Amino acid sequence: MKCTECQCAPLDCRDFECSVCTKEVCCCVSPKQHSIYKFFKSVRTLYATELAIEILCITAAEMGQNSSFILFGYRTAVGITVGYTFGYGLAAFTTFATILDGTVIHANPDGSSTTKKLDGTVITKSPDGLATAKYPDGTVTNTRPDGSSITDKPDGTIITFNPSDGTTITTKPDGTKTTENKDGSWYITFPKKANGSVSTYYEKGTTITKNPDGTTTTH
Repeated sequence: MKCTECQCAPLDCRDFECSVCTKEVCCCVSPKQHSIYKFFKSVRTLYATELAIEILCITAAEMGQNSSFILFGYRTAVGITVGYTFGYGLAAFTTFATILDGTVIHANPDGSSTTKKLDGTVITKSPDGLATAKYPDGTVTNTRPDGSSITDKPDGTIITFNPSDGTTITTKPDGTKTTENKDGSWYITFPKKANGSVSTYYEKGTTITKNPDGTTTTH
C-alpha cells in the first residue's frame, strides 16, 4: 500500500526516514514529539472519560456507604466497618464493570482518540471535536462539536441532524426526503417528476404539488 501524495509506503518511514518520498515532509509518519508533550496531549484527550469514571466511582462509594449506615448504623465499629467495606466494594465493582465492558480507548499521537466497543463500534474523536462513529453494519456517523451530525448508511440513505432547529432530514437513494421537526411533525418531499413538479406529503394527509409555472396544487 502506497500513499497517493508522496508515493511511499508507511513501512518505509517507520524510523522517520524515507528515501523514496517525493515530498519535503513525508505524510506517512507523525512528526517527532517530546514524550512530555505526548503525555499531556493524551491527558487532554482522555480527560473527559477519566473524569466521568472518577465521578462514577465516588457516587457508587457514597451510595454504598450511606445504604450500609442506614441498615447497620454508623455509631458502632461493626456498622462503620461494614459501611466502608460495602461502599468501597460497590465503587470497585462499578468502576471495573465500566472499564471491563469491552471498551478500549486509545490515545493517538496526533491528539485524537479511538474508542473500540465490544460490539465492533469504533469511535474516533479528533482534536477539533469532530467525532466519527463506524458501526458494524457499515453505518458511519460524523458528529461536529456544535451537535450537528451526518449519518451515511450502507444502502445510500443519508440522515442529517441540525441542533439549531432540531430538524432531522432523512434522504433516500432515490431522492425522497423525510423531514422531522422538533415538535414531532413531519413531511415527505418526493423527487422532482419528469414535468418538473415537486410534491410534498404532510402528516395530516395533505399533498401539495409545486408546478414549474409557480402554481401549487393541493390534494
